[in-house]
Order: sequence, then C-alpha cells, then structure tokens
Amino acid sequence: MAPETPDSTSLDGAPSDRFHPKKLDVYSFAIVCYEILTGDEPFADVLKTEVLARVKAGLRPNLPDEIPGRLAVLIQECWNEDLLLRPDFAAICTELRFIKGLLLQALK
Repeated sequence: MAPETPDSTSLDGAPSDRFHPKKLDVYSFAIVCYEILTGDEPFADVLKTEVLARVKAGLRPNLPDEIPGRLAVLIQECWNEDLLLRPDFAAICTELRFIKGLLLQALK
C-alpha cells in the first residue's frame, strides 16, 4: 500500500493535488517486483493494521543482496516517499531494458 493512498482524496471525495494514480501504480509495481524476486510477502511479520503506519514512517521491505544493483535502485526509486519523485512507467521500461542488456552481456 502506497504511503499516500489514504490521503489521496479530499474530504468531499474530490481528488487532491497529491492524487496521481499512475504514481500509486509505480509503488505497487515495485511491491510486485519484490514479491517476484523474493517469493515473500512484504511485511509478512507485521500485523496488517500496522503496515500502513510502517510504510508512512518510511520503512520498505528489505531487498536481498543478490538482486542486481541497478534493479534494486530502480525498485527503491519506485518506493520513494514523495510520489512526484517516483519514475514514470516509460522511465521504468527504459531502465528495465538497460538492465536486461547488462544481464545478457554478463552471460556471454
């Protein structure tokens, strides 16, 4: 759950100036990446009612050391507390293609 999710609309239900659905999706994308790469559920050891408080406090799941450095950095950028600083999907795709190229080169 992205840290800004509960605050994404104003009291009258209208979108607030911080409501950026695609940036929420970027955060979620990084969570899915974590789940795929680790096979774990993020914050599995934490009560569901405490997860949002931890995320708002800036805590994120720990990425294993085995994850390639650039991929770990990309995931962490997607988890930025400031949703306006998160990359958009065009930038994510560009970086993923670059990382793929690096990994393919390493196999040669």
